[in-house]
Amino acid sequence: LGFSSSIIIEITKKVQENFQEVQVLNFLTSIGISAHFSAQIFKKLSDPITEIKKNPYILAKKIDRFGFIKADSVALALGIEKTDLKRAEEAIFYVISTYSIDGHSYYTKDALIQETESFLKKIDEYKINEYPLKAAIDNLIFTKRLFFEDGFVYLPEIYKAEVNVAKMLNNIFVNNTN
Repeated sequence: LGFSSSIIIEITKKVQENFQEVQVLNFLTSIGISAHFSAQIFKKLSDPITEIKKNPYILAKKIDRFGFIKADSVALALGIEKTDLKRAEEAIFYVISTYSIDGHSYYTKDALIQETESFLKKIDEYKINEYPLKAAIDNLIFTKRLFFEDGFVYLPEIYKAEVNVAKMLNNIFVNNTN
């Protein structure tokens, strides 16, 4: 046909890219993700299939307006059980993040467990009796996704902000009393 090797390489590259996009779109639609979110996923995840299979809750963190409940339905479609430790961890993180958005700094450990359990039972239509929430909180603290001090559980960035505000107020107090 008379195509140069550079044109053949370029055509081959485009065909491969299109094939990969079709594979990703097929995967996304198979787990209930709409075309609207697919475009964002293509932009924000470098390897969508691998990343979503590894942790479907990444969608709630990286995709605008996706949210925990949609990510949870993807997780369930991928076979994650409702009592899975990873699901419990992500639910806890969602609950405390929502609480902090509302202006609160911390939860007690027991209150966070209770609030997360109520949240999960509501979305699971009260069909599940027990979730591994204590183990999930301990794991989140161990992996430093949450901070625990004096019986209170914080998001690390909120804890750091609280400590910095306390230091600044203390400096102001010390400087004004001298």
